[in-house]
Amino acid sequence: SRDPVLALGERPLPRTRVHVEPGLRPNTSFPVKCRHCDPAPCEQVCPTGAIARDPGRDLVLIEAERCIACGMCAMVCPFDALTFDPVADADSGRPVAHKCDGCSDRLERGEPPACVEVCKAGALVFGEINEVVGAARRAEAVAVLGALEGPTPPSPPVPESVATWRAWGKAAQALALTGGGR
Repeated sequence: SRDPVLALGERPLPRTRVHVEPGLRPNTSFPVKCRHCDPAPCEQVCPTGAIARDPGRDLVLIEAERCIACGMCAMVCPFDALTFDPVADADSGRPVAHKCDGCSDRLERGEPPACVEVCKAGALVFGEINEVVGAARRAEAVAVLGALEGPTPPSPPVPESVATWRAWGKAAQALALTGGGR
């Protein structure tokens, strides 16, 4: 149901898809979750094709109906991210491979994965890797520049064409010559 209240009445009970393990130092931990590898070793060894990449969302997903619980995927997963639990929608109680699905239904609605949304420490982030890294670099640069003493000199606007780049360069040079730059 993906509803925290309704989940209490589900049989079998929903299982966690992300596990938190203790770290090497006191008061540290790390999430054990599917990294949706490319190429995905679990997908490559699955004899029934139950594990496949969804090209639209670039997630490695499991079709529970096709899984035979052979355990090959768990053996090759470098992150130990797969577990085996009974099928949630069936009375058979048959175990199948289970892992993080990247909250594909939440992504379709434009929401972040649930683990990112509920992380109290803000330690988990989600997005395209270059955007996430770029945002962290910008935040660090702002913190470093904010620590410098004195007012920051004004900067000309960033140009959009080659001609305006040249004009911007001349304006920046003029600003530096007049003592407005550092």
